Amino acid sequence: MILFLPMRAPLLVLLVIVTAACGMPGAGPRADLVVMTRNVYVGADLDAVIGALASPDTTDDGPALFAAIATLERTAFPLRAAAIADEIARARPHAVGLQEVSTLTLPLPSGVTVVDFWPILEAALAARGLRYVKVAEVTNMDLVIPPGAGLVDRDVLLVAADVPVLASGHGRYAAGLPLGFATLTRGWAWADLDLAGRTIRVVNTHLESGGGGAGTVRRLQAEELVAGLAAVNTPVIVMGDLNDVPGSPMYQAFAAAGFTDTWDDTAGDPGFTCCHVADLSNPTAALTARIDLILVRGGLEGGARATLTGVRAEERVAGPAGPIWASDHAGVVARLRPAPKRGNLRRGGDGALPSSVPFPPIPGDRCCPPRPVCSGPSPSSGSRSTSS
Repeated sequence: MILFLPMRAPLLVLLVIVTAACGMPGAGPRADLVVMTRNVYVGADLDAVIGALASPDTTDDGPALFAAIATLERTAFPLRAAAIADEIARARPHAVGLQEVSTLTLPLPSGVTVVDFWPILEAALAARGLRYVKVAEVTNMDLVIPPGAGLVDRDVLLVAADVPVLASGHGRYAAGLPLGFATLTRGWAWADLDLAGRTIRVVNTHLESGGGGAGTVRRLQAEELVAGLAAVNTPVIVMGDLNDVPGSPMYQAFAAAGFTDTWDDTAGDPGFTCCHVADLSNPTAALTARIDLILVRGGLEGGARATLTGVRAEERVAGPAGPIWASDHAGVVARLRPAPKRGNLRRGGDGALPSSVPFPPIPGDRCCPPRPVCSGPSPSSGSRSTSS
């Protein structure tokens, strides 16, 4: 059957094509705001390597490093990136906070190999027709590990190409964890999004891990972040691998600042997000702690619904030595229903700031100019620097 379109139909079709090119296939208008946090996992037990480097016994450095490299070969990131891209494709989030977006320099018998996670994941997203823009990133550590290995660890904030970004930037916490051979530092990446006329700040962070003194550092980082956000007069989302559980001093710092947890732990599901075994080979999820969180403030609390990704056996992918999980963490996806906008300063409303005015950055931020509404993926660069 031949279907004849009315004369105005070609213009409509063209409009649909252009809109799809600027966003994502099938996205369309979305009443809910969807955000996702995903620790993509460096691929091996980094704590074991750092512990060996921090110990006075230098004879354990090499064995710890090469054990980690062997695990990295079994947890092959290019394979896992496909699974992470599939999770993003299913959730269709407006914004994605990624942690442990790494660049690895590995001394292998065949020669030095560099594995740069972001271009690999970016290609996996593009292969699925997903257009996300890297609007902000922060480098947490840049380590050179003898003999000839290196790690650059970053947190990255992605925003769907059809979402206007008013401003974005990053900052670093004053509190760090001294280890003798280096001080581990962390930071945050943020963006102000214009969603249906509402400005919403989204923050992605990865707080310090470990017990003892690391717990104090983690609390200080949380306190620094909420203090900086206190002046932000707009709905705020903080998401990431916060490395501590509900009720901890870190968690209480956010609660005291008015943040609400999007996970409903009254429904009988504890929402555990950590952790699969280091080589990701466990056949079923054995997660025991909820440390990946999405916290909200300022009119985003009502109707929030959070779900997990990376917890079902069918989500695993074929690895070099058998099925593996996409990460050692589960991902968290939250669907939020922003409260209606309540006026505009320019029209003499009730004091709400107009959506076109970027809100003040957190002290210590490095802010970059707003991005175009429909910009393509940021160029990927193979260049990098390592500390000496």
